[in-house]
Amino acid sequence: MKGCQIYNLVWLIVWALLGIGGIYGIIMGNWAHLVTAAGSAYFSYLLIVEDEDGESLKDFAVRMVRYNTEGK
Repeated sequence: MKGCQIYNLVWLIVWALLGIGGIYGIIMGNWAHLVTAAGSAYFSYLLIVEDEDGESLKDFAVRMVRYNTEGK
């Protein structure tokens, strides 16, 4: 794995943990977990749209789809 892929994988894990924790907390009746859900939404933005490391996941997905469709 490249450093970029490890970086994105770590963000994906953080996003998943925040999302699951936020939703679970809200379901259990603790509305303070809305902050966690908002954090998950922000990390979703960073993971999918932000291209600080040179390529966002959205750009990576588009590139892989183009690569796989042109190769066939």
